[in-house]
Parts: sequence; C-alpha cells; structure tokens
Amino acid sequence: TAFADVSSGVESVVPENFGTPKTYTLSKNTYTYNGDAKCPEVVVTNENGAVIDAKHYKVTYKNNLKPGNATAKVTFVSGGFNNELGFKVLPKKVGKPSLKSTKQKQFTVTVKEDKTVTGYEIAYSTAKNFKNSKTVSLGVKTDVRKTVKGVKNNKTYYVKVRGYKKTSGGNLYGI
Repeated sequence: TAFADVSSGVESVVPENFGTPKTYTLSKNTYTYNGDAKCPEVVVTNENGAVIDAKHYKVTYKNNLKPGNATAKVTFVSGGFNNELGFKVLPKKVGKPSLKSTKQKQFTVTVKEDKTVTGYEIAYSTAKNFKNSKTVSLGVKTDVRKTVKGVKNNKTYYVKVRGYKKTSGGNLYGI
C-alpha cells in the first residue's frame, strides 16, 4: 500500500502484513574455513508457511571469519521480531604431514602450523581404513611436532591429521 505525504511530496510504502515469523532457516549450517566471510542465506516463514520477503528484515553476522561458532542475527524492520541462528566454520584441511622414524618403536609427525586452529588430532593405525586407530593431540602453542611411541617395528602405519578449534560447546574438527 502506498500513500502520499502531501506536506513533503514524498511517496512512502507501508510494509505489507507479513504475519508472525515462525521458522528461521539457514541455507547451510556448516562451512570449511578458507579465509572468506561465511554468510549463509536466511529464509523466514510465517505461521502459514509462507516465505517472508527479505526486505522486511536485516541479517547481521558475527564470528564468521575464522573457525568456530558463528551467528546470523535476524532483525525485523518492524514488529520487534528478532532471532539468532548458529552455524559452524570448521578448520580447513591440514596439509600432508611429514613423517620420520628415527628410533625403533616410534615415529615423529610434523604438520605445517595453522594459526586459525587450537591444535591438531593425529590418528594412526596399521589398517588402511583406520579400524582400531589410536589418536593423540598436539597443541599449536607447544609445537607442530609429535613423537608417537610404543608402535610395533616392521609394520606400516597410516597417519592422518586434522585441525581442531576449541569452542564453548566442545571442539570443532576439520576434515
């Protein structure tokens, strides 16, 4: 509905009645860090299931630049409706680790440092599918090398490494 303000000569648009927002949905709940801001699309529906046009609300994002828990805050232009939606930004894939076996019954894993993670989880196994694997953690603050002791001689070990970010809700693991 449009009306003319005779005193100023400006035409204004009165927002249509969009109903009461009922569901808020993000286009994606999980992202992998790549250096870019993550801004999932927000879709809001009313009590009748109809999609509310995005012109009726504004979306602002918080903590969406680095690995961790991020939020999308939806604020309606009128009506006082607000909501916050959470999504995750996971650490990026860790590059191929360097492996060395300098002594019997042990090997050393070295990873390239990533300042966006809290630490690394190293999984190793004699099985290619990592059945019965063991894991050890490596904190970034200490070093980017970990010596794994107590392994069997003359066995092939498979190793994979992933970064993690500590959050208030637990660790977020990369791929």
